[in-house]
Amino acid sequence: MESEIISRLGQIQSTLNFLSVAIFIYISFAVMKKIAQISLNFHDRWKSRWRDKAYDYFEKEKYSELLRHCDSELKDRPNLVMGVWWKARAHHELGNTEEAIENYNKVLYLEPSYKAEYVVPYFDVGQQELKHS
Repeated sequence: MESEIISRLGQIQSTLNFLSVAIFIYISFAVMKKIAQISLNFHDRWKSRWRDKAYDYFEKEKYSELLRHCDSELKDRPNLVMGVWWKARAHHELGNTEEAIENYNKVLYLEPSYKAEYVVPYFDVGQQELKHS
């Protein structure tokens, strides 16, 4: 009888150990998933905040500030297409046509699909302005 109780207690202990490990793994994955979600949300908000600030500078015709804003981000992320595009727009508005065209060309290099919507409407104007200079 005593050996049966000891055997049964051993089975219960094994079951409890298995459940403890399973619960630990489940909680670990849930925590990692939550951390990943928080990180992605932060990254999305950061990108949105940067984009909103660039748009705000442009709307307020603060083109020099926009250039500094773009340059500060492009230091760490030189291939950030929207940073290069905003930089091209700022140069265009400041009358720095050659710099604008250079940046529009970089946008095309980085993201050819931006041609119709983000480059051609401004680049063609820039090419015309450059010819008249």
